[in-house]
Amino acid sequence: MKDEYSFQNKEDDFFVVVEHLVNKYDILIFVIPVYWYSMSGVMKIFF
Repeated sequence: MKDEYSFQNKEDDFFVVVEHLVNKYDILIFVIPVYWYSMSGVMKIFF
């Protein structure tokens, strides 16, 4: 059974773009919806 939740395109430029953004700017603002007065699970894992 194929894993439906894994990202299929692992050869993209995601990390290159993220590295560029982190190095270029002093402040990054993350905008997320608030669920029950807390961050989503993905953002909790990220931080």
